[in-house]
Amino acid sequence: MKRALVALAVLTGAAALGYVLLSEKPPETPPSVAVDIRGTEVGQVTRIELTLTAGPGGLSAGRTLRVGFPHWVYGSRGVRPPPRVDRLGWGRWYFVELTPELAPGASHIINLRPFRLPQTAGDGFRPLVFLDWEQLPTEPVALEAGKAAGLSVIAPSMWTQGEEFAVHRRLVDAFGNVLEVTREDKEPLSGEGIVPFSVSLDGPQGHFAGQSHPSLFVDDAPPRVAWLDLHGHSGLSDGRGRPEEYFRVARHESLLDGAALSDHDWQLDDAEMKQLLAATEAAYEPGAFVTIPALEINVNGHEVAYFLDSARLAGVAKGSSGGARTIHDETDRGLDTAKVPDVLADYGDADILVATHTSLARGMGTAYPLNRPLPGYHLFEVYSAHGSSECAGCPRRVAGADGDPDTATLWDALDTGHALTLIAAGDGHDGRPGDPAWGAVRGGLTAVEVDELTRESVAEALLLGRSWATTGERTILQSRWTDTGVRVRFVSEEPAQALEVIGDRRVIARLDAPSPGVWLDIPLEPTEWRYVRLLLPNGARAWAGAHRP
Repeated sequence: MKRALVALAVLTGAAALGYVLLSEKPPETPPSVAVDIRGTEVGQVTRIELTLTAGPGGLSAGRTLRVGFPHWVYGSRGVRPPPRVDRLGWGRWYFVELTPELAPGASHIINLRPFRLPQTAGDGFRPLVFLDWEQLPTEPVALEAGKAAGLSVIAPSMWTQGEEFAVHRRLVDAFGNVLEVTREDKEPLSGEGIVPFSVSLDGPQGHFAGQSHPSLFVDDAPPRVAWLDLHGHSGLSDGRGRPEEYFRVARHESLLDGAALSDHDWQLDDAEMKQLLAATEAAYEPGAFVTIPALEINVNGHEVAYFLDSARLAGVAKGSSGGARTIHDETDRGLDTAKVPDVLADYGDADILVATHTSLARGMGTAYPLNRPLPGYHLFEVYSAHGSSECAGCPRRVAGADGDPDTATLWDALDTGHALTLIAAGDGHDGRPGDPAWGAVRGGLTAVEVDELTRESVAEALLLGRSWATTGERTILQSRWTDTGVRVRFVSEEPAQALEVIGDRRVIARLDAPSPGVWLDIPLEPTEWRYVRLLLPNGARAWAGAHRP
């Protein structure tokens, strides 16, 4: 078992050799904490030991020592506060203990139960240590990827016969961390059809072979299918890593066509919001990679707002109401989540798109009917790494309470009269957009059909419903609504179990074992609302819609 050591002690003069300055009364200069985590390969089981040493004035009993990380899920499985600590009011900390009385120079050693480090490599895994509510600064810890374990292959989803194209090979470790990305150019193909690509890679780490998701080759000029992760977090709020690294991973490792970094508005001060926006703008390269300025906001629960007019977002002056700066602050102090109404002030549908958060839990899911109208409310996040918010009883259902108005489903939203485009995202907090490894399930992806890869074309595709959501697979699910029904074309890695149209809370049309790669015409009866879903093995799905005739 690898061992991590966090040493907390009193610094007297120039002594103490790099330990931490803690005293009964907070010092004028913020203390620093020495963190030494040995064996930093992802997925390792780690033990943390804390040594608390009192200063010349000793340490009074009953002060609160808290240890955690930016988001509760990192390593928290199996780590709980000791039984003697009242769990109510402590939040999801890895460790909470009331300090004993210590004489000057005396030490108290605390051992946390073993936990597993996050599965995502990279910088930004930063332990949080608090004495009462004084946060002690810590350095981010770099987690190293493991040895090569497989080859994943990314190919174009749709392509025109006769055109040159390329596939990308990603050498990954056992947890999906990307070790190397190489490009392999392909000769133009003739004819039409569905083609998966088998590729191999030989190198110092061995021989690896992999196969891509299927590509659809057609004889006409198809729209470009762009793949996006529209929801994720960095170390500016409760995620990991820098905003710049978030977009680098999205583009060059996850091989996405676009991404949105949507840190929590209430966790950002003005400088951090400007930092987020600057990184978003710097990573935007029209025609190659799209970024959309975004924030996770709190109005009817949690929503994600996409600001199509970034100049207006840059002028927003905010700040945290209630003083909450972390989820731990909010939970432990009993504060209401800070709401920043001026973020949405005077915005109209042309300036903003708003999506629900998945219906995760009370206070996070968007309740229906909406308590407060939202400008640009056109999107519904049907799936993320938390699970599916489609309906009660659906596979991979988000762990929310059925019947709770704050854990409402897509069907509840459609019943209230909203015409919503369905999207899926990662909501990753581990610095790996497009392929998060931290949630209850695999994160989702959104595909859009565009003529050019720009913010404007992506927004138009979402508004017009020329898009679809998946449970993370690069499944094609095109839909075209008509006066009498819907035309659908799909391509999937695994044979589809069924193609369904859902209307007014029931299946109104179903094709079992449908044929991929061809347009299927499905006549429909009248309904108030409807959308398409593709059922794949093991609970995987894709959704397109929703449509109001």
